[in-house]
Amino acid sequence: MLSLWSLTLGGLVILLFKFLQSLLFNKKRSDRPIFSLADVRPLAPHVANQKLRDKVLKQGFSSDEVPHDLDAIVIGSGIGGLSAAALLAKAGKKVLVLEQHDQSANVGFDYFLLQAGGSCHTFIEKGYEFDVGIHYVGGFEKAEHNRVLFDQLTDGQLEFARTDPVNDVVKLRYLSDKKATYEFCCPKDRWISTLKKEFPGEEEAIDNFVGYISEAKRGTIAMGVVKFLPLWLAKIVIKLGVIDWFIPYTKWASRSIQSVLEELTDNKDLRAAFTYIFGDFGVLPSEAGFNLLALLHDHFYEGAYYPRGGASEIAFHIIPVIEKSGGKVLVRANVKEILLDESGTRAMGVVVQKGSGSVNVTAPIVISSTSRFTCINSFFVFSADNISFVQYRQLLGVKVTLTKLLPEEVGKRAIQYPVLSRVRQSFACFQVFLGLNASNEELKLTAQNYWCFIDNNLEEASVHVLLCLAYNRKTAEEALDADIPLMFVSFPSAKDPTHDQRYPGKATCALITFFEYEWFRSWEKENLNHRGDRYEEIKKTIGQRLIDQACKLFPQIQDKIDLVVIGSPLSHNYYLGNTVGDIYGLHHDMERFKLETQAILRPETGIPGLYLSGQDVMSCGLTGAVFGGVFCASKILERNLMNELDKLAKEAKRREGKSQEAKASKGERNGAVMNGLHG
Repeated sequence: MLSLWSLTLGGLVILLFKFLQSLLFNKKRSDRPIFSLADVRPLAPHVANQKLRDKVLKQGFSSDEVPHDLDAIVIGSGIGGLSAAALLAKAGKKVLVLEQHDQSANVGFDYFLLQAGGSCHTFIEKGYEFDVGIHYVGGFEKAEHNRVLFDQLTDGQLEFARTDPVNDVVKLRYLSDKKATYEFCCPKDRWISTLKKEFPGEEEAIDNFVGYISEAKRGTIAMGVVKFLPLWLAKIVIKLGVIDWFIPYTKWASRSIQSVLEELTDNKDLRAAFTYIFGDFGVLPSEAGFNLLALLHDHFYEGAYYPRGGASEIAFHIIPVIEKSGGKVLVRANVKEILLDESGTRAMGVVVQKGSGSVNVTAPIVISSTSRFTCINSFFVFSADNISFVQYRQLLGVKVTLTKLLPEEVGKRAIQYPVLSRVRQSFACFQVFLGLNASNEELKLTAQNYWCFIDNNLEEASVHVLLCLAYNRKTAEEALDADIPLMFVSFPSAKDPTHDQRYPGKATCALITFFEYEWFRSWEKENLNHRGDRYEEIKKTIGQRLIDQACKLFPQIQDKIDLVVIGSPLSHNYYLGNTVGDIYGLHHDMERFKLETQAILRPETGIPGLYLSGQDVMSCGLTGAVFGGVFCASKILERNLMNELDKLAKEAKRREGKSQEAKASKGERNGAVMNGLHG
């Protein structure tokens, strides 16, 4: 009887959801299409001229440059802000995007600091081009949703190049004589068959793991459902457990990666081969839900991609779409606060610091997309004859919006405010960029990522957990003499087919690891330029340790290192009051991915006129942040853009199928003609 009642109630709730969805996303719908395959133009030649690129990416803020009668203002020019702005522009809205910039930053590295794009940008130093945040992305096969969406955001002008079919290489115990190497290759069937060859006797565990991925991935649609629903209805649906009757979400979101692997296999190398990619969301397998791992594996099943021409191509081609509707994307616009109306209840614009004064910019809608790589970080730059200091920007999403840009009493009224006490900020990281004075071909560099771990000879289920915790328990002094347990190595220059033509005889390398903020806490009150020799010594020593370990894997680069750029997130606190130098915004642990938390992490804030976009709305990474923009624009336009995108992707797939059929038919006809000629 109870089961029948539950099913009846569940059916009523689903019907109510459908009814409300039709009201919420269609009541103000115009005839103007947001998405259209007709918007996709033939690919234009790549623009390599830096002055022409600067005219798009480095438009400086001034009151004269601000368009009149704005419909919306976006704070932050990362992909979450740019995607929301572009979608609003495609609906005919005039949008101003402001990229914040600290006026006291070192102007000697003007190119690096003063451009739009957030983590989707590159910087040039001493003739080397470095990609700040985009290492690889999946789901860009023809007619797939990611590809179709970016075609719409850029009018088809952004091209993604496929990386090596073996896109990830896992190195275990690489500093010892018991080293092992495993590969994540595409497509999916090839990866499965490779794993089974490398781990004979583990076929059942591998098949079960792949099955778990499929089921857990299917359940992740629930994250979108609870964000689209009105919050009051989402809370009821979650409380009743209705979603879990139909979608296997909580089953996998509430189980840690480590606990699932413990049930699957006792083989520690196989566990490592399953979980190596946890660095992409920055949470240890003991704390992350299995659904996150499933999303990532599924994301790369058919291959990985990299922006042709470098990551700055993303902003370079989205900005013109925003400008077509009268909008602008301006840099050097340090937003100090969000303007409120006289009652203090509605957002109505922003205050931009300009010299010793400020400029008020008003609009009925304010979108905060202050996510990754839009606030201040510090770098030391080394070359043979010079040492310099560089800074880049990194704000951290919802926390900064509610605690820094709004008065305390207003921020506390936001829907998302309670989450700040439940979900901590993510791990920080340590980065090293290397400029190599030889070509990719000379150095035999490949378009792959290398996930490198020094050992896994531990009793606990996840080698990564204990290695990272053991390292983090060390003091800074001990860490200087210890090997770094986790290292991500990538060669961006090898992933971009245009790099050799643009930078002949040069290559680049990126090294990344998790970062222990406590090691540098004693300097957090010091000014960026006055932290002393000991701070610099520790920073350089850890950076050199990463370089030394990388050179053991790639000895061919050791004598070709021409430039070293070492990055630390310590200065986040000095500029923005962050506490632990975090990089992925809100921590991607199981608490964040509870349905209750997901329902709260939505674009609307409960403060009229103020919306959120970017990685804190969905998840970290290019795809997570861009779909944060889609959800944000959906709420503002009161249209289900996810549904519209899905319809367009199906149409694109149908056309692609017809195109392939036509090519095959033409090939058969040509073959018949040739056979006739030779007959």
